[in-house]
Amino acid sequence: MTLNRKNQYYSQRFSVAPMLDWTTRHCRVFHRTLSKHAVLYTEMVTTTAILHSKSDQLYFRPEHEGNVILQLGGSDPSDYEAVGKILQQNKDKYPYFGVNINVGCPSPRVSEGNFGACLMQDPEIVANCIEAFASQCDIPVSVKTRIGVDDVESFEFLEDFILPQMEVGVKDFTIHARKAYLEGLSPKENREVPPLNYQRVYDLKAEYPQLNITINGGITDMLQAREHLAHVDGVMIGRQAYNQPSVLLEVDALLFDDFDNAFSEYNRIFDNSFILDQEFTLNPDKVDFHKTSHTAFENRLKHSLAAGFNVMDSYDPLLEKIEHLIWQIDRKAAKRFDIAIREKRKYAFETLQNPRASRVHAPKSDISDAARFKRAQQLASGQAMFEAVDSLRPYWQEEFERGVSLNHLIRPIMGAFNSFPGARQFRRYLSENGFRPDADVSVLLYAIDLMHDKYMQFLETSADM
Repeated sequence: MTLNRKNQYYSQRFSVAPMLDWTTRHCRVFHRTLSKHAVLYTEMVTTTAILHSKSDQLYFRPEHEGNVILQLGGSDPSDYEAVGKILQQNKDKYPYFGVNINVGCPSPRVSEGNFGACLMQDPEIVANCIEAFASQCDIPVSVKTRIGVDDVESFEFLEDFILPQMEVGVKDFTIHARKAYLEGLSPKENREVPPLNYQRVYDLKAEYPQLNITINGGITDMLQAREHLAHVDGVMIGRQAYNQPSVLLEVDALLFDDFDNAFSEYNRIFDNSFILDQEFTLNPDKVDFHKTSHTAFENRLKHSLAAGFNVMDSYDPLLEKIEHLIWQIDRKAAKRFDIAIREKRKYAFETLQNPRASRVHAPKSDISDAARFKRAQQLASGQAMFEAVDSLRPYWQEEFERGVSLNHLIRPIMGAFNSFPGARQFRRYLSENGFRPDADVSVLLYAIDLMHDKYMQFLETSADM
């Protein structure tokens, strides 16, 4: 059994990037059901909006969202001082995990307001804002920036920006490993056109080992994240978390050695230590599957083996465990259907009236261990995702009754089942029905039930493998 080392990790070892109109509080609640260790960010909020808007720009629900960092935009030290005072006086109401200064957004709208990436050219202004905020508030401050702007991208330029922030006490920096073009490119193009320069971020960490450096830009999976963590303290992913949220299911197990989650429960194919599963998940082509899996199963089987009789040569642990996984999911599905009947959910009654015919399973296909393991991962991630979205039902109902529009609750989960059969139907149903004037939370539940039926059909085909 491996030692659970989760408390030894940097507090921002993994985070989801702040994204305007995307990382809403409803999105953050969804993401929190997928990972308890990920640090989540608000959308960027300007200091002027906090000070002058009629609505509460600082509102969030920590009981559902967990550790959240507030990202601020602005360039007026007096505004930062005023915001710091508000946060300090209302810590119980706004218990943010940290505050982050946006010096990375290349949007023309942001630049016109004199904040975002354009402030890389005025590091003293940023330092003055941080100092003003810190004079009123003791919430830790970090900075998110790029490696350069326009035609300036030398290490010295990045260093000249970082040093004044260090002098006012900043120790945590998130670096998007691209430069920003302040003119000529859209925000989307600025995320794709400038080439990534990860080495520049690695060099910054090597030069200033006392700093906590998080790398951002182009990271889409946990294998890439682990490779970056050999050089820096933290990794941040952006739109991948929104478009393919199932990637967040892997965070706690693969980056924090925390296996107390649904992803680990259903993905633990080989042994309780999860060591072999991690190796196979991240590097399937480099694992000698049968050699290592036989060792993992030997302790379980040795008590039932006759003395001197070795069945390990003919025993296929992966097939046995896939069948056990299917059995687990079938049991959960039966319980889920019973609940749906008791709740008189529309799709459950439709299924009772028009049941699908049972499949006749074909002989096991002659496919590779890697393909079987990938299918097992898909099944496990699917089950974990259903448990996550099902857990959101009380939150959705409460927010809907508080007057939150259904489409705000729908948007974050549109990509929940991407890469699964039926995902397009799921998205289409929500798009066509979620915006009607009479739409309520039952629309969400019906869409999830539809998706679950497709998932169970996918499960049945997996029994043929």
